[in-house]
Amino acid sequence: MGRDSCDGRGDVMQSIHIRPLLIAHRGTGERVTENTMEAFEEAIAHGADSIETDVRKTADEQLICFHNRKWKRRPVHLLTYQELADETSMFGWKPPRLSEVLEEFHGRVHLNLELKGRGLETDVAEQVKRTGMQDHVLVSSFHERSLRHLKQTVPDIPTGLIIGRSLYQNKFQLQNYIQDVFPERRLKRIGADVVCPHYRLLRMKFVQRMNALEIPVHVWTVNDLYRMKKLAKKGVDGIITDRVADAVDMFDEWSVEGIE
Repeated sequence: MGRDSCDGRGDVMQSIHIRPLLIAHRGTGERVTENTMEAFEEAIAHGADSIETDVRKTADEQLICFHNRKWKRRPVHLLTYQELADETSMFGWKPPRLSEVLEEFHGRVHLNLELKGRGLETDVAEQVKRTGMQDHVLVSSFHERSLRHLKQTVPDIPTGLIIGRSLYQNKFQLQNYIQDVFPERRLKRIGADVVCPHYRLLRMKFVQRMNALEIPVHVWTVNDLYRMKKLAKKGVDGIITDRVADAVDMFDEWSVEGIE
Protein backbone atom coordinates (compact mmCIF):
# COMPACT_ATOMS: atom_id res chain seq x y z
CA MET A 1 0.00 0.00 0.00
CA GLY A 2 1.59 3.22 -1.13
CA ARG A 3 1.58 6.76 0.18
CA ASP A 4 -0.87 8.01 -2.43
CA SER A 5 -3.81 7.77 -0.03
CA CYS A 6 -5.28 11.23 -0.29
CA ASP A 7 -8.31 13.24 -1.08
CA GLY A 8 -8.86 15.31 -4.20
CA ARG A 9 -6.58 18.16 -3.11
CA GLY A 10 -3.53 15.93 -2.84
CA ASP A 11 -3.21 16.08 0.94
CA VAL A 12 -3.30 13.05 3.19
CA MET A 13 -6.54 13.36 5.09
CA GLN A 14 -8.82 10.44 4.37
CA SER A 15 -7.78 6.89 3.62
CA ILE A 16 -9.06 5.27 0.45
CA HIS A 17 -7.16 2.04 1.12
CA ILE A 18 -8.02 -1.07 3.07
CA ARG A 19 -5.96 0.30 5.94
CA PRO A 20 -6.01 3.64 7.74
CA LEU A 21 -3.31 6.22 7.13
CA LEU A 22 -0.34 5.59 9.40
CA ILE A 23 0.82 8.76 11.12
CA ALA A 24 4.21 8.64 12.83
CA HIS A 25 3.96 10.05 16.35
CA ARG A 26 6.76 12.64 16.65
CA GLY A 27 8.52 10.81 13.86
CA THR A 28 9.94 7.43 14.75
CA GLY A 29 11.93 7.64 17.95
CA GLU A 30 12.79 3.96 18.30
CA ARG A 31 16.50 4.39 17.57
CA VAL A 32 16.80 8.17 17.40
CA THR A 33 15.42 11.08 19.42
CA GLU A 34 11.79 11.93 18.70
CA ASN A 35 10.87 15.21 16.99
CA THR A 36 14.19 15.44 15.17
CA MET A 37 15.05 15.45 11.47
CA GLU A 38 16.49 11.96 11.94
CA ALA A 39 13.23 10.72 13.46
CA PHE A 40 11.25 12.16 10.56
CA GLU A 41 13.56 10.57 8.00
CA GLU A 42 13.21 7.23 9.76
CA ALA A 43 9.43 7.52 9.73
CA ILE A 44 9.47 8.02 5.97
CA ALA A 45 11.80 5.06 5.54
CA HIS A 46 9.38 2.93 7.56
CA GLY A 47 6.47 3.83 5.28
CA ALA A 48 4.62 6.52 7.24
CA ASP A 49 1.86 8.31 5.34
CA SER A 50 2.19 11.34 7.58
CA ILE A 51 4.32 12.63 10.46
CA GLU A 52 2.89 14.21 13.59
CA THR A 53 5.08 16.75 15.36
CA ASP A 54 4.70 19.38 18.06
CA VAL A 55 5.26 23.10 17.56
CA ARG A 56 6.39 25.53 20.25
CA LYS A 57 7.89 29.00 20.27
CA THR A 58 11.15 30.02 21.94
CA ALA A 59 11.98 33.28 23.70
CA ASP A 60 13.41 34.69 20.47
CA GLU A 61 10.24 33.89 18.49
CA GLN A 62 11.59 30.76 16.78
CA LEU A 63 9.04 28.06 15.96
CA ILE A 64 10.53 24.68 16.80
CA CYS A 65 9.46 21.03 16.85
CA PHE A 66 9.52 20.16 20.55
CA HIS A 67 7.02 18.32 22.72
CA ASN A 68 7.71 19.10 26.36
CA ARG A 69 6.72 22.42 27.89
CA LYS A 70 9.98 22.53 29.82
CA TRP A 71 13.63 21.65 29.28
CA LYS A 72 15.40 20.83 32.53
CA ARG A 73 12.66 22.54 34.55
CA ARG A 74 12.88 25.74 32.50
CA PRO A 75 9.95 26.71 30.26
CA VAL A 76 10.89 26.46 26.60
CA HIS A 77 9.28 29.82 25.86
CA LEU A 78 11.84 31.46 28.18
CA LEU A 79 14.83 29.94 26.37
CA THR A 80 16.28 31.21 23.10
CA TYR A 81 16.64 28.73 20.29
CA GLN A 82 20.42 28.85 20.56
CA GLU A 83 20.33 28.17 24.29
CA LEU A 84 18.09 25.16 23.74
CA ALA A 85 20.13 23.89 20.79
CA ASP A 86 23.40 24.24 22.70
CA GLU A 87 22.08 22.25 25.64
CA THR A 88 20.40 19.48 23.66
CA SER A 89 23.44 19.12 21.39
CA MET A 90 25.36 17.86 24.42
CA PHE A 91 23.06 14.85 24.23
CA GLY A 92 23.62 14.41 20.49
CA TRP A 93 20.55 16.13 19.06
CA LYS A 94 18.84 19.46 18.65
CA PRO A 95 15.24 20.47 17.97
CA PRO A 96 14.66 21.47 14.35
CA ARG A 97 13.09 24.77 13.42
CA LEU A 98 9.67 24.41 11.82
CA SER A 99 10.93 26.26 8.74
CA GLU A 100 13.66 23.63 8.29
CA VAL A 101 11.14 20.81 8.55
CA LEU A 102 8.74 22.37 6.04
CA GLU A 103 11.51 23.00 3.53
CA GLU A 104 13.17 19.59 3.93
CA PHE A 105 10.00 17.52 3.66
CA HIS A 106 8.11 19.58 1.08
CA GLY A 107 6.68 17.12 -1.42
CA ARG A 108 8.00 14.12 0.51
CA VAL A 109 5.47 13.51 3.27
CA HIS A 110 2.36 14.98 4.84
CA LEU A 111 2.79 16.74 8.21
CA ASN A 112 0.44 17.01 11.18
CA LEU A 113 1.55 20.11 13.12
CA GLU A 114 0.20 20.14 16.67
CA LEU A 115 0.15 23.61 18.20
CA LYS A 116 1.53 23.41 21.73
CA GLY A 117 0.07 26.56 23.20
CA ARG A 118 -2.17 29.40 22.12
CA GLY A 119 -1.28 32.18 19.72
CA LEU A 120 1.00 30.17 17.46
CA GLU A 121 -1.41 29.76 14.57
CA THR A 122 -0.62 32.97 12.67
CA ASP A 123 3.14 32.41 12.61
CA VAL A 124 2.71 28.74 11.74
CA ALA A 125 0.36 29.63 8.88
CA GLU A 126 2.84 32.16 7.51
CA GLN A 127 5.60 29.56 7.37
CA VAL A 128 3.31 26.95 5.85
CA LYS A 129 2.21 29.30 3.07
CA ARG A 130 5.75 30.58 2.49
CA THR A 131 6.87 27.02 1.73
CA GLY A 132 3.75 26.16 -0.29
CA MET A 133 2.81 23.35 2.10
CA GLN A 134 -0.81 24.30 2.77
CA ASP A 135 -2.07 21.29 0.80
CA HIS A 136 0.27 18.94 2.65
CA VAL A 137 -0.22 19.82 6.31
CA LEU A 138 -2.85 19.49 8.99
CA VAL A 139 -2.66 22.03 11.81
CA SER A 140 -4.09 20.39 14.92
CA SER A 141 -4.69 21.51 18.48
CA PHE A 142 -6.76 21.09 21.63
CA HIS A 143 -7.27 24.86 21.57
CA GLU A 144 -10.52 25.68 19.78
CA ARG A 145 -9.87 29.42 19.68
CA SER A 146 -6.56 28.94 17.86
CA LEU A 147 -8.13 26.68 15.26
CA ARG A 148 -11.12 28.96 14.77
CA HIS A 149 -8.83 31.96 14.29
CA LEU A 150 -6.69 30.03 11.82
CA LYS A 151 -9.73 28.93 9.84
CA GLN A 152 -11.08 32.47 9.70
CA THR A 153 -7.81 34.03 8.55
CA VAL A 154 -6.28 31.27 6.40
CA PRO A 155 -9.16 28.99 5.37
CA ASP A 156 -7.11 26.96 2.90
CA ILE A 157 -4.97 25.37 5.65
CA PRO A 158 -6.69 22.23 7.00
CA THR A 159 -7.32 22.08 10.74
CA GLY A 160 -7.86 19.21 13.14
CA LEU A 161 -9.48 19.34 16.58
CA ILE A 162 -7.75 17.08 19.10
CA ILE A 163 -10.06 15.69 21.76
CA GLY A 164 -9.55 13.47 24.78
CA ARG A 165 -8.51 15.70 27.64
CA SER A 166 -11.52 14.51 29.62
CA LEU A 167 -9.82 11.11 29.93
CA TYR A 168 -6.82 12.60 31.73
CA GLN A 169 -8.42 15.03 34.18
CA ASN A 170 -7.53 14.49 37.84
CA LYS A 171 -11.22 14.40 38.64
CA PHE A 172 -13.56 12.85 36.08
CA GLN A 173 -16.12 15.34 34.79
CA LEU A 174 -19.03 13.80 32.93
CA GLN A 175 -19.90 16.97 31.01
CA ASN A 176 -16.39 17.25 29.54
CA TYR A 177 -16.42 13.57 28.62
CA ILE A 178 -19.77 13.92 26.84
CA GLN A 179 -18.41 16.92 24.91
CA ASP A 180 -15.49 14.76 23.78
CA VAL A 181 -17.68 11.83 22.72
CA PHE A 182 -20.09 14.19 20.93
CA PRO A 183 -17.85 16.92 19.40
CA GLU A 184 -20.19 17.86 16.55
CA ARG A 185 -20.99 21.38 17.78
CA ARG A 186 -17.34 22.15 18.46
CA LEU A 187 -16.29 20.91 15.02
CA LYS A 188 -18.94 23.04 13.34
CA ARG A 189 -18.02 26.10 15.41
CA ILE A 190 -14.36 25.76 14.41
CA GLY A 191 -14.93 24.63 10.86
CA ALA A 192 -12.48 21.79 11.49
CA ASP A 193 -11.54 19.51 8.62
CA VAL A 194 -10.45 16.54 10.76
CA VAL A 195 -11.22 15.25 14.25
CA CYS A 196 -8.42 13.65 16.27
CA PRO A 197 -9.92 11.73 19.21
CA HIS A 198 -8.23 9.48 21.73
CA TYR A 199 -9.14 5.97 20.64
CA ARG A 200 -11.07 5.36 23.87
CA LEU A 201 -13.64 7.96 22.76
CA LEU A 202 -14.90 5.87 19.84
CA ARG A 203 -18.26 5.12 21.40
CA MET A 204 -21.88 5.75 20.47
CA LYS A 205 -21.20 5.24 16.76
CA PHE A 206 -18.53 7.96 16.78
CA VAL A 207 -17.03 7.05 13.40
CA GLN A 208 -20.44 6.75 11.74
CA ARG A 209 -21.43 10.19 13.04
CA MET A 210 -18.22 11.72 11.70
CA ASN A 211 -18.70 9.96 8.38
CA ALA A 212 -22.13 11.58 8.12
CA LEU A 213 -20.40 14.96 8.51
CA GLU A 214 -17.67 13.93 6.05
CA ILE A 215 -15.03 14.57 8.70
CA PRO A 216 -12.08 12.14 8.72
CA VAL A 217 -11.16 10.51 12.04
CA HIS A 218 -7.48 10.30 13.07
CA VAL A 219 -7.07 8.52 16.42
CA TRP A 220 -4.21 8.84 18.90
CA THR A 221 -1.91 7.24 20.11
CA VAL A 222 -2.27 3.54 19.29
CA ASN A 223 0.62 1.08 19.63
CA ASP A 224 -1.23 -2.21 20.07
CA LEU A 225 -1.47 -3.96 16.70
CA TYR A 226 -4.64 -5.86 17.57
CA ARG A 227 -6.31 -2.59 18.56
CA MET A 228 -5.20 -1.07 15.24
CA LYS A 229 -7.05 -3.85 13.42
CA LYS A 230 -10.19 -3.23 15.46
CA LEU A 231 -10.01 0.49 14.73
CA ALA A 232 -9.52 -0.20 11.03
CA LYS A 233 -12.65 -2.33 11.05
CA LYS A 234 -14.51 0.55 12.69
CA GLY A 235 -13.51 2.71 9.74
CA VAL A 236 -11.05 5.23 11.19
CA ASP A 237 -9.15 7.18 8.55
CA GLY A 238 -5.84 7.58 10.36
CA ILE A 239 -3.90 6.10 13.26
CA ILE A 240 -1.21 8.03 15.10
CA THR A 241 1.37 5.52 16.35
CA ASP A 242 4.92 5.03 17.57
CA ARG A 243 5.10 1.71 15.70
CA VAL A 244 4.88 2.64 12.04
CA ALA A 245 7.11 -0.15 10.72
CA ASP A 246 5.22 -2.85 12.64
CA ALA A 247 1.88 -1.38 11.60
CA VAL A 248 2.86 -1.28 7.92
CA ASP A 249 3.92 -4.94 8.05
CA MET A 250 0.77 -5.96 9.88
CA PHE A 251 -1.60 -4.18 7.50
CA ASP A 252 0.29 -5.41 4.43
CA GLU A 253 -0.12 -8.98 5.69
CA TRP A 254 -3.75 -8.27 6.55
CA SER A 255 -4.48 -6.98 3.05
CA VAL A 256 -3.14 -10.20 1.57
CA GLU A 257 -5.17 -12.37 3.94
CA GLY A 258 -8.29 -10.22 3.57
CA ILE A 259 -10.43 -8.68 6.26
CA GLU A 260 -12.00 -11.28 8.49
